[in-house]
Amino acid sequence: MYRVKDNVLFNLILFLFYKVSLDVVYYFFISNIFSYEGYYADFDLVRLIFSYILVVFSYITLPKSVNKLSSIIIWMLNLISFIPMTTYYAFTYVNTQFMFAVAFFWIFINLALGKSPNITFEIRIKSEESNKIFIFLCLILSLYVIVMLYINFGIKINFDLIKVYDIRSQYNQVKFPFSGYFVNWLAYIIYPILFSIFIVKKKIVKALFVVLLQLYLFFVSGMKAFLFAPAFVLCLMWIVTRKNPFAYIILGLIGAIMIGILSYNFFNNVLVLSLFCRRTLFVPARLYFIYYDYFTEHDIILLSHSIFKGIFNYPYDLNPVNLIGYVYFDRATMSANTGIVGDAYMNFGYAGLVFWGILLIIILKIVDCCAKGLDKRISMAAMAMPVIALTNSALLTSLLTHGILLSIFILYLLPRDNHLTD
Repeated sequence: MYRVKDNVLFNLILFLFYKVSLDVVYYFFISNIFSYEGYYADFDLVRLIFSYILVVFSYITLPKSVNKLSSIIIWMLNLISFIPMTTYYAFTYVNTQFMFAVAFFWIFINLALGKSPNITFEIRIKSEESNKIFIFLCLILSLYVIVMLYINFGIKINFDLIKVYDIRSQYNQVKFPFSGYFVNWLAYIIYPILFSIFIVKKKIVKALFVVLLQLYLFFVSGMKAFLFAPAFVLCLMWIVTRKNPFAYIILGLIGAIMIGILSYNFFNNVLVLSLFCRRTLFVPARLYFIYYDYFTEHDIILLSHSIFKGIFNYPYDLNPVNLIGYVYFDRATMSANTGIVGDAYMNFGYAGLVFWGILLIIILKIVDCCAKGLDKRISMAAMAMPVIALTNSALLTSLLTHGILLSIFILYLLPRDNHLTD
């Protein structure tokens, strides 16, 4: 019989090895290859030791049960958002107080998930009705978006990742009603869920058709996340069926880092180092500290650019993401998006870390309730991309634009029997 305690020490060793891998790739590769972008590394033994202490505390407080979707999600967020931040802290002269505060933020969430009461409510929609609603939602959204994209862009095929920025620039110039929401909802939520359902039901041809639709969204938008979403979702679907999914998540991240190092050393190819190590892991970490640096010296914004626009006056001429792009990167057109930590501090200072932490706990509790009774593979597919969005986007933006609320609604909606998309 599987016992959680059997894997605690093994997972801790993997956790620490992941941290070592991050330190190695940042100190020897990222800070050298991407020094022109402002990445640097200074060795400081005290800061390095301190970073490992924080990592150990993070691991100790993480939920060890594999039965809840929220446990997988919070492990992913700690591994992708918090641990890279400790590495960036160890090799740069960023603020220690803020590093403490962020550590408290994640440790508080880790502990509260296990200690706070569950949220429960009944799912009253009949399977036949919920399936019809889900299919109708998928068809309407997909037909509207695909037709509008075809009218504006026609058929495009491009796998050259160097050209995606030009394509993205063209895509951003063409807007149609609700495009900012519907395209993301399809790519992050609807298509991954459909893909997972067809894989679970072994309808491979239908799954491949969904992948083709996803590829079309990538071709016209240039959004790299759209391209990698099916593979990412497929990996997570397999991982959540393992007895020790946490270990497989860590091993997958370590493996990606090793591939990046090997491909650079043997083939002089920086693609994996750039897209995964730099962009996915260290750009968000760096931006957290940048947002802290700016909004410590300037006015916090109290959501005055968002839902409190009519209550508080927004104190800047540029939107927050463009403001940071202008001040720190000398590009007012640059969208320097930050994740949940930077967003919390930007809006409410240190208090924001508490507010956003409590809100995230509530969201994860609702996710667990809505996912109860569903196949783990399908519920994981519904939340996979929104979890990644949380590391790069504001919390309220992730809820609506990147589809966390839609994911929760669909998890609530999906039938708990074999009527799925029949």
